[in-house]
Amino acid sequence: MSTRSSLLGRHKPFVMAASLREAPDVTQALAKAEQNAARARSAKTAQDREYYGQMRRTWLGLAHAWRVIADVDKAD
Repeated sequence: MSTRSSLLGRHKPFVMAASLREAPDVTQALAKAEQNAARARSAKTAQDREYYGQMRRTWLGLAHAWRVIADVDKAD
């Protein structure tokens, strides 16, 4: 198989975009936020709880931003 033929198929989406409820970036960010929330709950020190809480808030902010971008793209 040539390099050219193997590169052509890599841009095909695994799942049709219309069938997704949320953009993949949004769902991934929400999953990361939940992982960090779980880590914060099980953290042994206050410093670790604060760190994982901050990471959770960061991922939630990213999810919100990607959701806004997806909404703007839909409006165009």
